[in-house]
This record gives sequence, C-alpha cells and structure tokens, in this order.
Amino acid sequence: MWQHNYAPVLNSLGWSTVAAAVPIFVLLLLIGVLRKPAWIAGLSGLAAGLVVAIGVYGMPVKLAVSSTLMGAAFGLLPIAWIVYWAVVPYRLTLETGNFEVIKDSIGSLTTDRRLQAMLTAPRPEFLATGEERLAMERIALVEKLAKYGGRSLEFKSRFRA
Repeated sequence: MWQHNYAPVLNSLGWSTVAAAVPIFVLLLLIGVLRKPAWIAGLSGLAAGLVVAIGVYGMPVKLAVSSTLMGAAFGLLPIAWIVYWAVVPYRLTLETGNFEVIKDSIGSLTTDRRLQAMLTAPRPEFLATGEERLAMERIALVEKLAKYGGRSLEFKSRFRA
C-alpha cells in the first residue's frame, strides 16, 4: 500500500503545496493568459497533475491512472445524467407538440426577452434584479388572484392606475 508523503519537496510543506498547485496554475495560465479552449486547458491540467502525482509525490502509475479514471467518472456521470434528463422533457415536448404551447404561453406573459428567460430559467430571488423581483411579485399576485377567483383585495390595490 502506498503511503502518502505530505512534504516530498525539500521536506517543506510550503514547497510541496506549491508543487501540488502546479496543475491549477497550468489550467489558469492556459485559460486566462494564453486564451486556450477549456478542453485543452483541462487536459493539460490533468497531465500536469499526473506528472506531479507520479514524479513529485511518488504515486504509483497504476494508482494514479485508476484515480484519474475514478475522478472522471465521479465528475462526468452526474453531469451527463443531469444533461440527459434535461434533454428528455425537451424532446418529449417537441415530439408531442406541447413545446409550442409552452412557448406561446410564456410569450403571451411578456414581450421582454429578459423576463421570458427569467421565467424559463429562474434564479434564486437574492440574485434577481429589481425588475425581475417586480415581475416575480406580479406573477405571484396573478397566481393568487387565479387561486381565489378574483376575490383578492391585495391584487386590486396593487394595480390601480
């Protein structure tokens, strides 16, 4: 069994931390400074991480490769699962023709494209702009009116001209 050495570089925890951060520096350098595509920067960061793990920390190659594959599976499978189940309802609404109904329903609420985007991809309230908060408040009031069949005094007082 491989024993991890926390200070392989000059027996110094500081220098070993700098060596462990090399893959992050490579990633940020390629994305931020050299403006390379994210996939190139990601693969370069992965290669730098393997070099540091095997060369500096003395990790066995077989363990480094299996750790890389496990990390890729742990990261990619949940993302792929979410993307797949985001595409399924979209395709389902397209195939059944209900997508046009949804599109027309959202389009009839407002002509402002930003508010339409907010309705289809809502954000937490604390990230919303003032205009979005006002729209959410109005939508909540319309829903309340629909729920109580027009008997809401709050709705009447809020929208008087």
